[in-house]
Amino acid sequence: MPKQTRDNIYGGLIQDIADGVTLEVKTYYMKRDTEYSSYPTGDTIAEPTPTEQGIVGQSSGELYDTAQVGFSYGVNPGYTHRDQKINLETYGITPELIVDLKSGWQLRNTAHMGYSDNTFELPGSDRVKLLQYVEDGALDPLNVGAADSTVVANITNWETAADTAWNCFFCAPSPTATCGSCPVGCCVLRWVSSTCKKMSRSARVKPPSVTLATCLSVKPIAM
Repeated sequence: MPKQTRDNIYGGLIQDIADGVTLEVKTYYMKRDTEYSSYPTGDTIAEPTPTEQGIVGQSSGELYDTAQVGFSYGVNPGYTHRDQKINLETYGITPELIVDLKSGWQLRNTAHMGYSDNTFELPGSDRVKLLQYVEDGALDPLNVGAADSTVVANITNWETAADTAWNCFFCAPSPTATCGSCPVGCCVLRWVSSTCKKMSRSARVKPPSVTLATCLSVKPIAM
């Protein structure tokens, strides 16, 4: 089961600010952090195929079959474990100004302003560096623990990350009438104006400490 911490705050205020004028305000804040525990990061790597080594065989299996090995970086002192994280933070405020009119009518002016930010971090490994270190002999997949700690630290200094933010504004003036004050009974006339803006930024980064640039919409890129 993932580990999750959550904080919630809800609040409200009602205040008569003048004769026949009432202000109601509701607000909220929520922060949720989720971590998915996992085994230490590992990889698989294959030796060059006979064809890549220039060896000619008698069957397709002899030409393309190759040995593979799977291993974990956790046995090396240069490995620092990080779990997958998904975080959400959102808050908003909804003020409403109620003005009493004649003949049982009211003018309710409702607005809402909100913001949310969603982040995602998935630790991984840099395959380009892995292949280079194996080719140079700095990393033996059959004896990862013997490799220099900086080799493993450089390979695992990698993550896939995403960050999506929303800003929203909502406005709705509503003339209302109590039953009997309106010829057709209870009446609500509403005009709504809303504006929502999505700002997303998504990137594959190395190292994880690199700050992601804000943009409207991007595909994952290597930095």
